[in-house]
Amino acid sequence: MKTLSVLALMALIASCHFDKLFSGGGETPLSHDPPAGLAFATSPGNARAGQQLSQVRVAVVDSRGTPVAGADSLITVALGAHPSNAALTGTTSARAANGVATFSDLRIDKPGTRYTLTATVAGLTPDTSEAFDVMPEPMTSSVAVSTTTTGPSPDTDGYTATLDAGPSQPIPPNGSVTFSAQASGNHTVVLTDVATNCTVNGGNSKTVTVPEGGTQTAAFAIDCPTPAPTTGDLTVTTTTGGTGTLDPDGYTVTVDGTPQPIPTNGSVTFRGLTPDNHSVSLSDVATNCAVSGQNPRTVAVTAGNTTQTNFTITCNPPPNQPPTANFTPDCNGLDCSFTSTSSDPDGTITSQQWNFGDGTTGNGASPSHHYTAANTYRVTLTVRDNGGLTDVLSKDVVVTQPPAFNQPPVVIAGPDQNPAVGLLFNLDGASFSDPDHDGPWTVTIDWGDGSQPLTFSASEGPINGSHSYTGVALTEYTLTVTVVDAHSNRNSASKKVTVALL
Repeated sequence: MKTLSVLALMALIASCHFDKLFSGGGETPLSHDPPAGLAFATSPGNARAGQQLSQVRVAVVDSRGTPVAGADSLITVALGAHPSNAALTGTTSARAANGVATFSDLRIDKPGTRYTLTATVAGLTPDTSEAFDVMPEPMTSSVAVSTTTTGPSPDTDGYTATLDAGPSQPIPPNGSVTFSAQASGNHTVVLTDVATNCTVNGGNSKTVTVPEGGTQTAAFAIDCPTPAPTTGDLTVTTTTGGTGTLDPDGYTVTVDGTPQPIPTNGSVTFRGLTPDNHSVSLSDVATNCAVSGQNPRTVAVTAGNTTQTNFTITCNPPPNQPPTANFTPDCNGLDCSFTSTSSDPDGTITSQQWNFGDGTTGNGASPSHHYTAANTYRVTLTVRDNGGLTDVLSKDVVVTQPPAFNQPPVVIAGPDQNPAVGLLFNLDGASFSDPDHDGPWTVTIDWGDGSQPLTFSASEGPINGSHSYTGVALTEYTLTVTVVDAHSNRNSASKKVTVALL
């Protein structure tokens, strides 16, 4: 009974000390006496299941209940009185600092009444906290967001609703979204991604107070008038006339360095231009056409309007360009043919007159002419185009007398020969002559046994050559000598060669 009385007295003294120490009752010096036990400096107070308890502090105290300076014991807290299956989670062991251990993340998972906590450390008297209740988890609440958009130019892709600077959801121009599983209390909803022509009535941030388990709506009204135009358009028109040929592929119109093709009579529009002065030019105009007025020119474009500018182009017939005379002669002896290769860059050739240089004339694109004697003749071609312009070209044409009839060479093969099998055989008695002496000459000796013929260049006179015959004795071969002159006239002669035994 004495021990229990001492412990009760120590707890009472500690409670009085802690009331002063932790409730702002003034500074209490730390004890330097030996530790005697533990004492809860703060109790959890009432809490909710699953939520963090208020901070719990446990002190190492001396026999008078004063925290012991420098005490650093490892203190463990646990459930004391509690309903069945309840659990305490978080950091349940902490080392004292200057005599006090702090537990900041304790939770209890089951609701109930008259819970207590116990604090223990080896070798010291444990302590039990004051009783406290754990209420059930609060019911979750919801925040609804609605949008009502009016005006002729609404933001078609909608907006973004953000709750408490955290989760976001897209929301249509006229619609609603809900943020579920929220705590009760005040919540702030911000509406963003609003088009520049739209205004949120009352501002784009609203704070609503949501009761536990209930739903509160943050309603946004948005007005979207048609925005004032910030750009303008420019239409460029071309009007082309005149008696000349129009430019078939049109022109190029350039606005501030941006080109577009434009027909000879047509228009193109440049859209989305800034309200300002713009440089406009027309290019790729045919050489026979001229642009009236300023080119390039400066055109002022205003916002919300389409400005017009017109280019007037006049196309006149180009001046007639003269033809170019040219021809090619081709002569064979005294007979010559002429081919005109004349041309006209902008029309057609209507007349081609020839002077053959021997006092005779002709016409047409491909005339022929026979000269009576060899000579160099000055041939002149005069051409006229469909515009009446002319051009003249003269060339010297060399006409030669055709050569007399060329006679072929005269070939002699020589007498028949009887060489021995396998021995080198020399051609004997062969020769040739040419009545026209039309060299050089090519000589070919065909040995008649299927071997490769012998071909070489030679002059008039004897024909020499060597060959070995192989095979059966008493075989007769026909040896042929052929001579070709410089004009491809040829002649041949043959003789018999009979191969004998030694």
